[in-house]
Amino acid sequence: MPYIDLGPVVGKDGGFGNITSDYVNDGGSPGVEITMSGEDAAKDFHFEFKNLVNDPLTSAEVKAIAAGEQVQSSSVVNGTTLSQFFGLLAEAFAPADHQHDASDVTSGTFSGDMLADKAVTADKIADNAITAAQIADGTITQAKLDEATRDCLSPVRVWGGGEFPYNKPTDRSFRAFGVYGYYVAVDSGSNVWGGCILSDNTVTWVKR
Repeated sequence: MPYIDLGPVVGKDGGFGNITSDYVNDGGSPGVEITMSGEDAAKDFHFEFKNLVNDPLTSAEVKAIAAGEQVQSSSVVNGTTLSQFFGLLAEAFAPADHQHDASDVTSGTFSGDMLADKAVTADKIADNAITAAQIADGTITQAKLDEATRDCLSPVRVWGGGEFPYNKPTDRSFRAFGVYGYYVAVDSGSNVWGGCILSDNTVTWVKR
């Protein structure tokens, strides 16, 4: 601590006046301020000790620090204040292992494995909410379709004229479509033909 020259401190009568002191903890540098006052015969002395003893942080200071405030203090941390601080910190954050209600989710996208089986039904999907462009190729397989839909789609076949396995409806080039033994063909002249397959594997074509 630096030397302080107080000058003559003993009164003319060879005595002192009142001696008082204060302790200040304002987070500043340590030091001592001495103030003399009173009659020269017996001077009064006041000692102000600053930041010489490191007291523990007060509860109010800990709460202020946990709230993110800047606290000017030379006080120290002990076990009590540290426990209080981490207790306040735990209240400010959710625990690592916790759950949310579905209504808490306001943005983002759920992956398929996050949805419960049969959680999304047809009546939960707004009209035109899912467009063909939003469905990735190969996402909807035949196994995912209703049985009636599978039965309807699976027999449909399309042939070019040269690939058609039965008798031709015309000598023109054509394309044929077949489902459940009934066939429709459109030739290069825009004529439409229809016919059913017979037991001898021939088609009875009729021009429509």
